[in-house]
Amino acid sequence: GSVAPVAGGNVRVPTDDPQSKVLAAGFGNLSSRLETFSKTAFTIAGARAKSLGTMYGAANAPTQDQLLKAQRTGEVIDLPGDASSLNIFNQAAYAGSLSVVEDRVEIAGRRALTQAMAEAAADPSMDPKTFTAKLDTVVQEYSEQMVTVSPASAAKINSSLGLVANSQVVSFSREFMTKAIKQETNVAKESANVIITDAPAVITGHQSNGDVTVLESLQTQRSRVRSILEKATGVTEDYILRKEKQFDTK
Repeated sequence: GSVAPVAGGNVRVPTDDPQSKVLAAGFGNLSSRLETFSKTAFTIAGARAKSLGTMYGAANAPTQDQLLKAQRTGEVIDLPGDASSLNIFNQAAYAGSLSVVEDRVEIAGRRALTQAMAEAAADPSMDPKTFTAKLDTVVQEYSEQMVTVSPASAAKINSSLGLVANSQVVSFSREFMTKAIKQETNVAKESANVIITDAPAVITGHQSNGDVTVLESLQTQRSRVRSILEKATGVTEDYILRKEKQFDTK
């Protein structure tokens, strides 16, 4: 290796010690291994703290009864842990508790919407407008339960339940229209049949009324058959023609 001169003579001593290099490399490797071990241990400890915090938060989350009471009284619900804390356990405890509460409220809200749907299906007087208002009330009620816990979660619940409610309104409205068209069609057909059945009575019971002839009276009744059936959404042109023919043969 390289050497450096020593003052006062020509003697040279080595300045690079191979053994020192080996020792330095060894210390460097040891330091690197210790750093890696420290990071791994910190990661494991963090994961453990997160797991324990999540379980603690979930186990100590507010119940549905507590949420309902808070909604009535305006009391603020405090969740376990602290979302703003730098402590992993506290962060996880809050997140775990909030997740459980959101699930509880959403599930309860979905059940209420399902119940409302079942009741509407069994109520022949229920119409889409009334049904929509009823579902809006359910969505609002369960969203407000979350306001005492987290406004952000309340908005999340409102959106989730709102999608369910909208789907139910669409389904109910389709069923309502199907029933309405069927009822309208049945009424129209029945009315047309009554006119057709009474056609012979128009002839036998006709009395002179100015310039109105029997033929004109029959034509008026025939036109009523078409008019009534045309107004019904579920009646086809083919059906109307058949009924007109039936009227003509009476």
